[in-house]
Amino acid sequence: QTRQDYRNQLATVERQLQQEQQAQQALNNVKETVQLAEARQKIAQSLANWQLARATWQVVIMRLQEISPDTLAARDARQLLTLYQPQLAAVHERVEQEQTANQRLEQATRQAARATAAESQFDWQQAVAEWDVALNYANEVPVDTSSRPQAEALITTYKSSREQASERQQITERVSTDLNKACTGELQFCRLMSVDSVIRVRLDSAYVDAIAAARSSGNRDLQAVVAQHQLNLRRSLVDLASRFDLAVEVYDPSGTLLERHQPQ
Repeated sequence: QTRQDYRNQLATVERQLQQEQQAQQALNNVKETVQLAEARQKIAQSLANWQLARATWQVVIMRLQEISPDTLAARDARQLLTLYQPQLAAVHERVEQEQTANQRLEQATRQAARATAAESQFDWQQAVAEWDVALNYANEVPVDTSSRPQAEALITTYKSSREQASERQQITERVSTDLNKACTGELQFCRLMSVDSVIRVRLDSAYVDAIAAARSSGNRDLQAVVAQHQLNLRRSLVDLASRFDLAVEVYDPSGTLLERHQPQ
């Protein structure tokens, strides 16, 4: 062999040695990254934490796959890949669970806002339906995710709100039935506006007009009949207040409060 051949062989050996050193250094770096990934996974308590842990495991896998297969370190890299790929898969699954948990929590919160909006309109039937959907979303937050404790707290709150709305719905239906009996005669005297902590009733415009016409007619007999009818209606509303243990507020057609009857 010539001197040039020796030089070529030496250069090849040096390149191989350098490649082995680089591969070993990469392997050492991977082991440090593994420690970081394990530490981040151990303390993860939110979606962002789990996403960071997953990203770190992804770096581990990527760097192991980058180690040259022509080096002695490649065998160790293959063994570590077998060990750590399931770790990445498990953390990836946890990230997906946390994402689902966040989505369900957000959906529950949005639905609760709709329920509250329905309550503000005294639409108790709609409120009950919205609370049911909100509860379904909150119950769908996966167990063992970081969002589950918050979901449990919401479930307790939503159940209570749903029960209250359901009670209001049932009371409203009973009040509506009883009020229709008191408010219906030759014409419609009044209509139910809403039921919450009080019962709100609005006088019908045709009834108010009829009262005004009677008062201005100069016919004392007609005025007496109207006065007696108003008294009877007032008594019916007082009875309604006592029956449901809720004050009854009476409004004119324009929405002005005229009188308030307390339970007796």
